[in-house]
Amino acid sequence: MTAAKTLPRAVVALLVTLSVALFAAWAPVAMADELPAAPEAPVVVEETSAEATEPLEGEATLDAQGEEPVAAAADSTASETPAADATATTEDAPAEQVVVDAEDETVDDAGSAEAEPVALAAEDALAFLYVDLAQIEVGETQHLVVALADESATMPADAVLALLGPSGETIELLAEDASGTGALFVLDVDAAGTYELVSLAYALDGVQYVVDLAPVADEVRFFEAVEAAEEPAEDLDVDDLVDVYIMDDEGSVTEVGSVEEAVAVVSPMRLMANSGSSTVSRLKNLRTETLTIAIDPGHDHMASGAGDPGAVRYEDGTAVDNEARMTWRIANACLTELANNHPDVNAFLVCNWDEGAYNGVTIRERANRAIAAGADVYVSIHINTAGASSANGCEVWCPSGVVQKDAIYKEGSELGTAILRQLTALTINGDSLANRGLHYGNPSGQPNDSLGDYFGNIRYTRAAGIPGIIVEHAFLSNYDDYNNFLKSNSSLNKLGVADATGIANYYDLYTPTESDFALVYDYTYYINNNPDVKAAYGSNRTGAFQHFLRYGIREGRQAIATFNVNSYRNEYADLRALYGDNMLNYYVHWSLYGSKEGRHGTGCTQVKDWGDTSAMHRLYNKWTGEHFYTASVSERNSLIMAGWTYEGTGWYAPNVSGTPVYRLYNKWVAGGDHHYTTSLAEVETLVAAGWTNEGVAWYSAEAASALPVLRQYNPWAKSGAHNFTTSTSENNHLVSVGWKAEGTAWYATAAGSSSDNGGSPVPENVYVVDPGGQTPILGAPMVTQDAIYRDFVSRLAYTPGGYPTSVYKSRGAATPKAFIAALWNAAISENVRPEVLYAQVIIETGCLRFGGLVSAEQCNFGGLGAADDGSSTTATFDTVQVGLTAQAQHLRCYAGYAPLTPCVDPRYGTWLFGRAVYVEQLGGKNALGQVVWASDPTYASKLLTVMRELV
Repeated sequence: MTAAKTLPRAVVALLVTLSVALFAAWAPVAMADELPAAPEAPVVVEETSAEATEPLEGEATLDAQGEEPVAAAADSTASETPAADATATTEDAPAEQVVVDAEDETVDDAGSAEAEPVALAAEDALAFLYVDLAQIEVGETQHLVVALADESATMPADAVLALLGPSGETIELLAEDASGTGALFVLDVDAAGTYELVSLAYALDGVQYVVDLAPVADEVRFFEAVEAAEEPAEDLDVDDLVDVYIMDDEGSVTEVGSVEEAVAVVSPMRLMANSGSSTVSRLKNLRTETLTIAIDPGHDHMASGAGDPGAVRYEDGTAVDNEARMTWRIANACLTELANNHPDVNAFLVCNWDEGAYNGVTIRERANRAIAAGADVYVSIHINTAGASSANGCEVWCPSGVVQKDAIYKEGSELGTAILRQLTALTINGDSLANRGLHYGNPSGQPNDSLGDYFGNIRYTRAAGIPGIIVEHAFLSNYDDYNNFLKSNSSLNKLGVADATGIANYYDLYTPTESDFALVYDYTYYINNNPDVKAAYGSNRTGAFQHFLRYGIREGRQAIATFNVNSYRNEYADLRALYGDNMLNYYVHWSLYGSKEGRHGTGCTQVKDWGDTSAMHRLYNKWTGEHFYTASVSERNSLIMAGWTYEGTGWYAPNVSGTPVYRLYNKWVAGGDHHYTTSLAEVETLVAAGWTNEGVAWYSAEAASALPVLRQYNPWAKSGAHNFTTSTSENNHLVSVGWKAEGTAWYATAAGSSSDNGGSPVPENVYVVDPGGQTPILGAPMVTQDAIYRDFVSRLAYTPGGYPTSVYKSRGAATPKAFIAALWNAAISENVRPEVLYAQVIIETGCLRFGGLVSAEQCNFGGLGAADDGSSTTATFDTVQVGLTAQAQHLRCYAGYAPLTPCVDPRYGTWLFGRAVYVEQLGGKNALGQVVWASDPTYASKLLTVMRELV
């Protein structure tokens, strides 16, 4: 595992004043995971003769009417891509595609490239300088951003940032991306030592400028590269490593105390803080969804020699080599490099060796295979040729932007640029490939489609929303290109690796190490428990790990004694809901969170589905003031034995859901303290502050049909500073005495459990939550809305005429389902248990039969105002919802509380407060001889009978 380093105070950004070390938000340039679009790279005009232009090979073309393409004539020596016309001028092709060759130093926009560059002072020229990591490990990537002070200027895409390396060598970085006044530069750090930023060079309006960076503060201008450490990471608090500043819209800079505070202040602006690198941060860089890459080895690779071999190399009039052999080798090398090093990538070839247009695997068929596989990108591998042997170098054809510069044009262009950067960096036998740039459409005059695309590889994939590019690696017709880069399998392999590296760089992939997967992979275990791996790789440790990345993860193999991915997937339905069949995510989740949450890494052979619910027991410590919540009966009993006060069931929680609730313990507070949260960010913050993560305590219900658990904070308390309750009245009372309402913490389920999570049966009366054996009217529901609806439908079968749709359609409840939804909403809004309100409706109306003093049209489902002797006037309500709300408010009034929603109960009055806190008190007379809700002494028993039948 990569060790956390003892970092210097992090230096991340420099303002114009050169006095601020770190700055938390900057608008003009987006950072690494959300970079601006790269400028379109131009086609470089080659200094070759007119003979360099060759006819197109047998690609389909569009006719003038835009009908189905017809095959164009093919020359046996033609390449997939036409060579650039040496006689082309800015009038011969679109201006965005043609520039003067970069090697022609005698011409530029100003008319003379020989003019002396203008020197600028950093404090005058620059608005912003950003260095990603003050200390970086060898093998990692450093990101640097520079912005110009002149807001009207546009940073050129060919800006160059110069550095001095550890050995005093000069390193020149071409801008990776540019947008507005800013540009991003990327350095792959390959040596340990000190790096120094020296200068920025760029041209504006024909004038060359050089900014000397020597005046910049040393803590920004220098950064250190160190060899990767091998010791386990120490727990470091990010706030001890960084100074965090924020900048407001007016440019004022203020220091804040923590990264979290900065996030709260500047959100949704981007926060840039230097906290070093770690295994956790590296694993978080893995994609949560697999990147699917379709690789097309161009032309026909037929063992019989049939089909289209593509471009052919002739020597003394004899064919000695062909494009198909080379594309097959390059494509496979690219595939292997991606598969061996990037477990979050699914790379595949769209055709086999013995498939091609000759037997039906055409360009369209290859594209269709990519589309069917859900490819995210399509890379077609090709080799160039030309009549003129001087034509040389590599180029990429991309989706056109002539008609619209959409996301596919942008992605294809940026990917092509990333691949060209790697291809031109290759040096073989002292030779390197010339960069012929990006190409769009078809400058040789062939017809394009409505978006400006000519090649089928690009057209067909673009139509399916997939960016497709064609990589022309070198010229088979050029002596140096062929002998150095195309002739040997070794050279072709290097081209394929360069392609893969460009793809990986563009999509921000990284190559994991064994230490990254230390919690899920052990070399010795893997080879000893997987005989095929041992037979194939033996003592080849690198090969075994690559097998794990390429095959083992997707196959769900166990690679360490303490973690079995199939067991992990079986046991946790919340993870299955998140990750489905993406096995990589289970390995990563265990490494980052699961082991810390107290989850089980092994031991589950059967799939566990979303289960029943468990009672969440609530206890109170009178010595510390802490409320404690647990699903464990044994833990509850232990605390009662230790003197805690048992306060009954706070709510019910699902045994498994997609949202775990984490429990943390603070040992530094006298008597201890616990905290509960669904936020991993909050967990990590508290752990960094010294709290102990005790893992997943229970789960939250789904918000759409659940009861909110409200969170309150006591700013004066050391222990028990947070309280959690489903009771709105409890929440409001605490707020009234000085607590702070913090909204919904998570959600409770309405359903009770068939077991109590500890083996003890739930009491027969699941509604008894009061120590005295009574059934409260107010509180969290203990059944689901669906359970009430099912019971309602079954009872309506015995109601003459069934549900009175004709009566309630105009009153807001045309169906039984709508009626129960209104009942549920009315009860929840007043913190009345829905099952109590429902039982009353059933008993009072005879399941909507009515009769007596109340009619169906009155929407009075609780007999409000109806006295047994007929002396009172019964209430009438306009809608079902209002009638049920009035009834819920009346129940709340009996329990001693004011309504939580606008009062619609005409019988509400404080003289009724406290007449019935429990269901058992609703029938007969109270101690004062007063009739409560109904004079029938068996009324409460009837209600409880209905309620029990819901479970």
